[in-house]
Amino acid sequence: TTFLVPRIVLASGASSLQVVFVLHGGLADMLGEHSTSKHYLQTLKTRIRKAGIQLGRRWGNASFLVLAEHIMQNIEAKHSSIADLFDWIDLPYLFSASSTMSPDISNQLLFAFLGSPRKQKGYELFEQLATDVKRRQRQQNQRVPEFALIGAYKREGAVFNSDVLYPPSNTKLAPAEYSRFARRAQYFVFPYNPEKYDYTASAALLDAFLYERPVIALRSSMFESYFKRFGEIGYLCDTYEDMYQQVVEICSHDTLPSEYLNQVEALRRGKDAFNPNRIAEKLADLYKPTD
Repeated sequence: TTFLVPRIVLASGASSLQVVFVLHGGLADMLGEHSTSKHYLQTLKTRIRKAGIQLGRRWGNASFLVLAEHIMQNIEAKHSSIADLFDWIDLPYLFSASSTMSPDISNQLLFAFLGSPRKQKGYELFEQLATDVKRRQRQQNQRVPEFALIGAYKREGAVFNSDVLYPPSNTKLAPAEYSRFARRAQYFVFPYNPEKYDYTASAALLDAFLYERPVIALRSSMFESYFKRFGEIGYLCDTYEDMYQQVVEICSHDTLPSEYLNQVEALRRGKDAFNPNRIAEKLADLYKPTD
């Protein structure tokens, strides 16, 4: 599909049209540390140029756009020779005021994993966290939290972890159902594989801003970028052990920790960065016509 775009542009006679290629998940395959297609991006540029469009701002009317600041930073740090071909914006997100609701602290303390339980998202670590924390809390006769997957789970041949609550079906949750489950949680857990998100943005992370729920995340360039921009939006953990200890610490309180409201406020302030209107302004500035 990507390679058809230049042909369509040329066929339309709009040879002066500025073309922007928005790269999302595929960029990790092109540039990732374990990529098997190191020269894919160069191949992409070559094929598009052969189709009749000179790629790159320094050559003509086409460029690449990525959907998070940390992606741009990683390109600049690790692929400086092509960095001038790229710009970045935040992933646009429509926030609904009705989705925001303070967590009911009288309910069971709940830590949630959002979205599909894929390996690159570290879902196995989430299941391990649930098992380790619950075992420890029961042994110490202390508060036992719940852990829940909020997303589709393929049940055929699946081995379920009895320490995790699963959605009622293996199909994608309807928006209202997803929202209802998400609101029950006090924290969202992101044990993402750091390397897998060097060149990828996470829409699931933006749900933390939507529902104003602090995150418990493994350190990566993506999370470091968001914490630097928006402040303490939760807890940034260097290792699985740090994540485990943080959850145990939260469980030691009868109420939510004192920093919880500050974390919620940081998430609330951060929402504006993803407002489509604000991002449209940045796009207009990036690609305004030049004399």
